[in-house]
Amino acid sequence: MKLKTHLGSLLLILFSSNSISFPVAASEGKFTILEEGDPAPFGGALFDIQATAEIISFKKYMEDSASEEMRYYLEQMGEAYRVETETSKLEIQSLTDENALLVEQNKELQRAFELKSRTSTLMFAGGLALGMGVTIGFTKLVLTAVSNN
Repeated sequence: MKLKTHLGSLLLILFSSNSISFPVAASEGKFTILEEGDPAPFGGALFDIQATAEIISFKKYMEDSASEEMRYYLEQMGEAYRVETETSKLEIQSLTDENALLVEQNKELQRAFELKSRTSTLMFAGGLALGMGVTIGFTKLVLTAVSNN
């Protein structure tokens, strides 16, 4: 989301800097050098050397300023992208580690369940055999005691 906001800011700067630095021109401009008192060969605004130098330097200043702002915003966007990428990599690594832990826990639970199932079956069979043996032994003992009397 932040990347889109920064990109929007960058585009706004690009478009606004172009509109400030390069006014809309319907046709190519005309240029001539006049001496004081010479008639102007065409209609328009007349600038002296100092004003012309200021306009040229202002245009250069605006271009440089826009370039610096663009560079700043591009660096900011690059840093935001780098941080977002690193965060995503860490999240992926964390989820991968968590998944591995859950898989290992699942395997341990399966082994415990299998062991419990085998143990329960053996205990049932052993209990049944012991119970039958005690019953048969007790029955023989009682029958022997009754036949001896």
